[in-house]
Amino acid sequence: MLEFNELSPTLMARFIADGKLPAFERLRDGSATFVTEAGETDERLNPWVQWVTVHTGVTADEHGIRQLAEAHLLSLPTIADVVSGAGGSVWLCGSMNVQPLGPVTGGVLPDPWSIGATPQPPELDPFFRFVSANVQEHTSEAAPLSKREASAFVRFLVGHGLSARTVLAAVAQLAGERIGKVPRWQRAELLDRFQWDVFRSYHRRIRPMFSTFFSNSTAHFQHLHWDELEDDVERSAVLHGYQQMDRLVASALSLTGDDTTVVLCTALSQTANRTADRGREGFYRPRDLNALVDAFELADVQLVSPVMAEEFHVFFADEEAAAAAAAALEAFRSGDEQVFAVRRTGNDVFAGCRFFTSRPLDPPFDRLLYWADAPREGTHHPDGILWIGRGPSVQRDVRVPLTAVAPTILTLLDITPPASMQADPLLATTER
Repeated sequence: MLEFNELSPTLMARFIADGKLPAFERLRDGSATFVTEAGETDERLNPWVQWVTVHTGVTADEHGIRQLAEAHLLSLPTIADVVSGAGGSVWLCGSMNVQPLGPVTGGVLPDPWSIGATPQPPELDPFFRFVSANVQEHTSEAAPLSKREASAFVRFLVGHGLSARTVLAAVAQLAGERIGKVPRWQRAELLDRFQWDVFRSYHRRIRPMFSTFFSNSTAHFQHLHWDELEDDVERSAVLHGYQQMDRLVASALSLTGDDTTVVLCTALSQTANRTADRGREGFYRPRDLNALVDAFELADVQLVSPVMAEEFHVFFADEEAAAAAAAALEAFRSGDEQVFAVRRTGNDVFAGCRFFTSRPLDPPFDRLLYWADAPREGTHHPDGILWIGRGPSVQRDVRVPLTAVAPTILTLLDITPPASMQADPLLATTER
């Protein structure tokens, strides 16, 4: 299952019609095609909620996951749990906010926003640490890891599928940045290339019954660059992202055999932002979470973890310490305005700066936080793409609930879905 986060059904159809996406077109034309409905709105319409629904087959009310980095709180079986329990092997490569309930037969690369997650097998750790650090701190110019850790990442790649094409792409990216001909934002594409090489290496080793490959890069481009579609489509970062995804589709079709079903799933999508948060110009992010904890004298801290954009977790020894810290963070002001939005769940304090336009900050915030430009040009939309390929061409495009994805995949694998997955499968085994 290619998990290409938030690709738009509308843009996909447009770019295919324009002849821009030959591999996507090939996959679509050999697939049963559906439009999924997220079934959620407002704060529940977020990928860290929808991807959990994809893998568990239940709604947000049932699985209870609301924030990124809450995968460890999941208590319902995922597709991977069921496949592994039935004697099959799995390879989850970066699936967002999804963590099997226990060890599985095969491999698991946690998403880069995970807290306390351990890759399976442990040899994946240098790759996981490198990707996590670069994704979580992509807005910072400072190197997120030491030279030793970067060297461990390179050694891992050399022994786990690094291709000559990826090496050349990395050299071209870094050299192009140095001379000002390639924008830094295209580094996200490099991480996809690195991860695909690793995915392919372990896919050949594990030979999984069920596997996933997750990419967030084009979703990121859409959020920041959607308006470029109206100015110059050919030079837009959004089209660039879709074309890079097209390259991955071509690689996936080449990797798999005739007995493999390739599924494209986006969980939700994006559309042009015409809402009130259009005024969001960017965000303030902590330079160093440990320094922030020290500056505000937060007591009994056990773990700090950045998430996405302005948000971060601080875990405390107990609920009493967490409640005191949450109250303290809520009380901080710059000028007359509250600085942090704060939510506490048990001993976990989830917070982020409330300012989304650049402004002067009072001490100590002026040295603890830095500004990152991130205009919100694309916003979430409940429609998603679901193509189930390598079967007879069935152009349906009917609307289906997102909860149907998990039982459909298990049915195609001749595995009975668990009782928690109540939606009817979209295809029978014979339709593969």
